[in-house]
Amino acid sequence: MATDITLYLGDHPAPARHTFSDQATWQGVRSQIEAAMKAGHGLITVPGPKSGSTTYVYNATLRVVWVEKSA
Repeated sequence: MATDITLYLGDHPAPARHTFSDQATWQGVRSQIEAAMKAGHGLITVPGPKSGSTTYVYNATLRVVWVEKSA
């Protein structure tokens, strides 16, 4: 399992960047991404590092990329 995940949401040159080191948190976000991709639309809520969260509206034009690294 990856221990360091970086998620990029949006278009180049300045996509939103989120990092995850907690596997359970990442799996929750990843399942939202997969469900939205399968449906063709949906909401992706990414928990913030301190408090609050950011919600993205997924559609076919929202670029979603993640990089997983193992320790």
